[in-house]
Amino acid sequence: MSLKKTLLFISFSLISLISYSQNAQKHEVMPGETLYSLGRRYNVTVDALKKANNLSSDAIKAGQLLIIPSSSSTPTVQQQNSVNQSNTPSNTVSNPSVAEVTSPSAPQSTSRTIEVQIPRCKLTYITEKKTTVAEICVKFGISENEFILSNPEIKKFKIKKGTSICIPYTESERSALIKAEAAAQAEAQRKQEESERALREAEIASRRLEKINVSVILPFELSHERKSQEAIKMIDFYEGMLLAIDDLQSKGANVELQVYDEQETPIDSILSLLSQHPCHLIIGAKNIDNINALRSYSKRNNIILAVPFSSKEDLTVGHPNLFQVNMKSSLLYDQVYKTFTEENRDAHVLFVTCPRTDDNNYIKGFERYLSEHNISHSTIDADDLSKASSLSASGKRVVLIPSDKSVETFKKIISTLDGYESRISSNISLFGYPEWQTFSVENTNKLRLYHCSFYTTFYADLSSDDVLSFTSRFKKRFNRDQYNSRPLYGLLGYDVTNYFIGGLHKYGTAFIDNQDAMKTESLQNPMLFERNYSSRQNGFTNHNIRIIHP
Repeated sequence: MSLKKTLLFISFSLISLISYSQNAQKHEVMPGETLYSLGRRYNVTVDALKKANNLSSDAIKAGQLLIIPSSSSTPTVQQQNSVNQSNTPSNTVSNPSVAEVTSPSAPQSTSRTIEVQIPRCKLTYITEKKTTVAEICVKFGISENEFILSNPEIKKFKIKKGTSICIPYTESERSALIKAEAAAQAEAQRKQEESERALREAEIASRRLEKINVSVILPFELSHERKSQEAIKMIDFYEGMLLAIDDLQSKGANVELQVYDEQETPIDSILSLLSQHPCHLIIGAKNIDNINALRSYSKRNNIILAVPFSSKEDLTVGHPNLFQVNMKSSLLYDQVYKTFTEENRDAHVLFVTCPRTDDNNYIKGFERYLSEHNISHSTIDADDLSKASSLSASGKRVVLIPSDKSVETFKKIISTLDGYESRISSNISLFGYPEWQTFSVENTNKLRLYHCSFYTTFYADLSSDDVLSFTSRFKKRFNRDQYNSRPLYGLLGYDVTNYFIGGLHKYGTAFIDNQDAMKTESLQNPMLFERNYSSRQNGFTNHNIRIIHP
C-alpha cells in the first residue's frame, strides 16, 4: 500500500532574547557623583548598582569603590503565531534559523530589534517513488544548495521511496515572512503607544489647573529709594517673570501672582499671608533662613518650591517637591570631565599651574578622570609654556587648563601664545571657567581667536535673535536695560517661569510626575532636573551643564 503525500506545516514564532554580559568593572566615586549619575554614565539602573554593591540606601561618598554591573538589553515583546493545515499533525524541527531585523515603523525613542525565528522546514515531503534532488528542487522551486543545506543527512542525489525530505523556505519567502512579522509587530507597538499616549493625555487633562496661583518671595527693597545691586537683580528677575507670563497667557494660561518682599516683611508674616492665599508654586526665597522656613511650609502643604539662587548642598534632601535651580558647581564636576573628554579625546591636555589655584579638588579630579579614560595629559608652569609649543609644532592638538580662573592669568597665557607662529598657536586652545563670560570684548575676541571654551550652567548668546528680542521687550516694557551681570537676572526669571509655570499650565497637578518630559527652550538657564540621590524622598537639582565655544 503506497504512502500518501503528507504536507506538514510547521508553526513559527517570534522570540525575545535577553543577553547578559558577565563582565563588570569598578569605579571610584568622585565628588558630586550619585548613583543616578553613575547609572546614566554606565547605562545601568540604580537598583542594579545597589544590588551589585550590597547598598541599603542611595547614599555614596567620594573615594568609595563601586562595582559597575554590565547593562542588559531590553527584551522584545514575545508573540506567538502558528499556522497548521487541518487534520495534519504538527512536527517539531530542530536547529531553526533566526533572522534579525529592525522594525522600520518603530519610533526612534523605542527602536528595538525584532528577532524572527524561521523553522528550517517550510514543510516535510515524503517521497512516493524514487526521485532525484533535481526533480524535488524543480517541484518545489528551490535551489540545490538550499536543498543540501536543509537536508545534510541525504548524501546521494538519488532518493529512495518513503524518504522524509525537508523543504526549506526560499530566500524570497523568508524575506517576506520577516518583513510581514516586523511590520505586524511595529504596528502593534504603534497602536499600543498611541493608546498609552491617549491615556496619559486624558489623565493630564483631568489634572489641569483653571488658574495657576504663584507666590514670589524675594528681597525687592520696595521701600528703599536707592536700591542695592542685589535688589535691582531681584527686580530684573521678577520683570523677566512678567514677560514670560505674558507669553504663557497668550497660550491660554491663567496665572495669578502674589508677590512678597522678604527684605521688608518677616517670614512668619509672609507664611501667615500664604496660608490665606493658597498657591500651587512658590518661587524664592533668597535668604537661607527664609528658604528653610519655606521648605517646611511647602512640604507640609504639598506645594512645589522652586529655589532659584541658593546652591546650598543637600537643600532638596527630605523634600520631594523642592527644585533647586542653582546647583553647587563642585557637584557637577564629573559631568564637566565627561563632556570635555568626549570632545577632546585626540588632544594632549596640559594643566597650567598658576601661583593661585581656585579649586584644587577640581584640578585633581580632572587629572584622575583623564587617567582613567586614557587621555594623555601632563602639568606645566604658567611661566613656561614651551612644552605646549613643542607638542603643537609636532602636529599635536593641545588644550591648556589653567588652575586659576582670573582674567590676569588668562591674559598672561594669551600673551605667550600671541608670540608664537600661527602654525604653532593654531593647535593650542584653552579650557576655562564660567567667569570667562564676564571678559571684556578684547579678551572675548581672544577666546574666539584661540578656539577656547569653558564650562557653565548658564550662558546667553547676546547676539541671538531670541535674546535680542527679549532685551528689546524688556527695555520697552520697563523703560530700562537689565542690570549688567552674569547671569542676566531678567533672562533667569524668564527661563524659570517658562519651566515651572509653563509646566503647571501643561501638566497641572501632574507636573512633578511629568517633569522628565518637560522640554522648554531656554534663553540662558536650561533646566535638567534629577532627583537628589535618585530617591523619591528627595527633591530635584538642576544638573544642566554645558561647554561653550564662544
